[in-house]
Amino acid sequence: DKDTETEVLIIENDINTAPFSVEVHACVPALPWSVSNDDLSDPNRQDLRHLSICSVDPPGCKDIDDALHCRKLDNGNLEIGVHIADVTHFLKPSTAMDEEAALRSTTVYLVQRRIDMLPKPLTEDICSLRAGVDRLAFSVLWEMTPHAEIVKFDVTKSIISSKAALTYAEAQSRIDDRRLHDEVTESLREMNRIARILRQRRADAGALSLAS
Repeated sequence: DKDTETEVLIIENDINTAPFSVEVHACVPALPWSVSNDDLSDPNRQDLRHLSICSVDPPGCKDIDDALHCRKLDNGNLEIGVHIADVTHFLKPSTAMDEEAALRSTTVYLVQRRIDMLPKPLTEDICSLRAGVDRLAFSVLWEMTPHAEIVKFDVTKSIISSKAALTYAEAQSRIDDRRLHDEVTESLREMNRIARILRQRRADAGALSLAS
């Protein structure tokens, strides 16, 4: 029985499945949440909402914690960005939520169940990089040559607005459909091209390839 086997796995690995306490939930901002004027005026946080950022995840994913983009620069190089949800903006040190997260250590993904490290309003809404809404993030921006040689990089707090939340199949469909030439699709194609170069470079350097 699948449910029984799941419970055995949880018990054997001492995974905490208890509901979050009132004190933990009190650390989460009220919904609906939106980026504040203080966030927008923060000199340490770049406004990247103009970029054609998208996410690519399995179907039904609600906790979208990373997104990416690629664009061509005027000098012929590329800018590639990886954007990670800024959970630490809400997870303050020595709070009840911080202590609970430290005890749980990670979100546990099982075949038919997810056991969260943080409350769902945070992971599935406030910190989820969903399409069409402003969200706080940490961004790494690389400038690369068309041959995937890194010229420079920058790490910054940011505000982003994803233009599309795609599944793997949807992203591949965009890449393959030569009728599409929108910014998100062209970004996906260019990142796919760079990924091929990097994979081949790793293989040429002796990387081990394992069949799954």
